[in-house]
Amino acid sequence: MEYELLKYELKTSHTLKLLRSPNAAFVISFLYRQFKATQQVSVAQSDLETKLGDYLEELQEVYPETYPRSPKEYLSEWCDSQLLRKTFDSSDEPVFTLTSDAEKAIIWLEDLQKRDEFVGTESRFLQIFDLLKEIQDRSTTDIATRIAQLERDRDQIQEEIDQIQQTGVVQSFNPIQLQERFLLANQVTRQLIADFKEIVQNFRNLTRKVQEAQFEKDSRKGMVLSRVLDADQELKDSDQGQSFYAFWNFLMSTSKRQEKKSMIQKRLPRVRQSCEVNFKISSAKKSGSKKARVAPSRYKC
Repeated sequence: MEYELLKYELKTSHTLKLLRSPNAAFVISFLYRQFKATQQVSVAQSDLETKLGDYLEELQEVYPETYPRSPKEYLSEWCDSQLLRKTFDSSDEPVFTLTSDAEKAIIWLEDLQKRDEFVGTESRFLQIFDLLKEIQDRSTTDIATRIAQLERDRDQIQEEIDQIQQTGVVQSFNPIQLQERFLLANQVTRQLIADFKEIVQNFRNLTRKVQEAQFEKDSRKGMVLSRVLDADQELKDSDQGQSFYAFWNFLMSTSKRQEKKSMIQKRLPRVRQSCEVNFKISSAKKSGSKKARVAPSRYKC
């Protein structure tokens, strides 16, 4: 949090430029509706232009003489502002995806709007506790210490097995605990998507450096190849690179994918049922009415 660095970030950040824009509500609400609410990673240009045209008409009915430009012009502007990325799919039709800067703005506003909603403290504390335990268990290289840790875990598992066999009762999460953990998983997933776009941007920067090297005067293929390999290895050796490739290997594991799919298919229906009964009552003071209003949760399972 150095002064000069903050000054530079506040001046150049595309996320902050968006949030300071007088059209921020228009831009972010539309991008959220088309990408996040529908859980789409990419949207075809023709579909996005049509949806934006409908949204502009919807807004102009309430706010006449606003947003006079065409959908195509707005999409082009958002690409220039690095809020959208335009690429081509297999059908040669342009498609749009959110950039990491747009993701950050959306996540920040989502967090801002969750101030009065359910905050799961138990699951977050347990997550911190489990991480600290994992660090402790996995940081040792002493054989005797690691064996003692595994034996402790084994004894705890055996104790639970014995208790279930004796009582015939399985201690499971109640609906609140299920909901809390689902919301935490949802939050981490959204953050991971935003972080993943940062990684994609790093790879794009690497590609740009390679292309620039190819056009340098007296550039030779051997020199360019050497730079590519060096940059690629540097990326792999970085903290972010090592974490990403470990994540990628996990993602490509057939057994892990099947396990994840099985967990979602078996457990999600119960979590969904729990989330569907999650309603919040807004304060009468906040709404300016003597009657509290009931509103469904913003979280959709």
